[in-house]
Amino acid sequence: MTQKKTILIVDDTSDNITLLNNLLKDDYNTKIATNGEKALKIVFSDTPPDLILLDVMMPEMDGYEVCRHLKANIASMDIPVIFLTAKTDIEDEKKGFELGAVDYIAKPISPPKLLMRISTHLQLKKATDLLKNQNEILENKVFERTRQLSMMNAAMSNFVPMEFLSELGRTNILEVKLGDYIYGEMSVLFSDIRSYTTLAESMTPQDTFNFLNAYLTRIGPVIRENHGFVNQYYGDGIMAIFPKKPEDALLAAIRIQEKVTEYNDYRQTKGRQPIKVGIGINTGPLMLGIIGDGRRTDTGVVADAVNAAARMEGLTKYYGVSIIFSDTTFARIKDPGKYHFRFLDYVRVKGKKKEISIYEAFSKDPAELFERKLKTKPLFEKGQQHYFAQEFANAVKCFTDVLMLLPDDLTTKHYLERSSKLLLHGVVDDWQDDRIKDHR
Repeated sequence: MTQKKTILIVDDTSDNITLLNNLLKDDYNTKIATNGEKALKIVFSDTPPDLILLDVMMPEMDGYEVCRHLKANIASMDIPVIFLTAKTDIEDEKKGFELGAVDYIAKPISPPKLLMRISTHLQLKKATDLLKNQNEILENKVFERTRQLSMMNAAMSNFVPMEFLSELGRTNILEVKLGDYIYGEMSVLFSDIRSYTTLAESMTPQDTFNFLNAYLTRIGPVIRENHGFVNQYYGDGIMAIFPKKPEDALLAAIRIQEKVTEYNDYRQTKGRQPIKVGIGINTGPLMLGIIGDGRRTDTGVVADAVNAAARMEGLTKYYGVSIIFSDTTFARIKDPGKYHFRFLDYVRVKGKKKEISIYEAFSKDPAELFERKLKTKPLFEKGQQHYFAQEFANAVKCFTDVLMLLPDDLTTKHYLERSSKLLLHGVVDDWQDDRIKDHR
């Protein structure tokens, strides 16, 4: 059985109330209010009416004022209001509709006409409510779907960096398609934890994951802060791209070494051994893109610059240094004087005939090591000048003197070893090629 709708009758004349109540009581539940204040209390109660029959001329608060309050409140603004009044001027009727009434009926009323109007407006209200509910349901579904897509996009951005998408001209992962790419000059940074395999052998798999995440969560933000993004993790290794300036990559490398020092201080408090990280940087043309087989895709970087950067990182072990960057990176740093660096050597990347120059950034070496490198740098560079001029006796003297102050410097030891060998056995035509082969 359909529940009866409730009609609120608002009138200050008892005869009018009796007439309306008798007319409506068989088909509707009725509530009575003899003034505007009582009407508002009923409307804002726990059981508001479904429709209001409102007289205009009442003491203290007339019907127009009551209607104004009803339409100003979100809880009552959708309740249909029908004015029943003796005010029949066209301006009065216009005012009633402007205030939000759905109908304006002049007294004396026609019972059949009133019942028809009430029925019509209740049906319209029902249809409006149904449409409103459907719209709310649809809006909620759209909101929830949007939220899910946003969460999915955010989750996918953990695997495909938003910076990568931005470089491809895409705003979210759903826009990416196989074959998307961009070509330009960028800097590549490789980093790797020294003796990671040995370190991992002493830990359980769970401890290894905890260690890697503790390390990577310290390093990842540094890369982003310096306008780069991590393109790939290789266990303990990181490959990052810096699309703006080569100096961003160098600043990130220096800051990473700072973070490693801070992390080692923390590890020391836990009784754990410190770690060392090698970083290589190279700048050159490369292609960023989406590769795969159509069902499984991934981000890809294709360029000689990548191989060279990996080579730089590998050479940190040979030269016993923390950060190595190539001449292409060095040439694009606007003010190299802001950084502490030294030229290391000429090297040749596998598969390439042309040599490249490599440099060490030692700003974040331990304080004592930093001071000694800074102090011996002029003598070290003088030894290099003698070496490349084939003045090996003078080179041996310079490098020997450097080792007096910097006894553990692998780079100086390599130069001293080469100089001594060439001094003893003489120079051949391909002596520089032999030098390069020493540390391939």
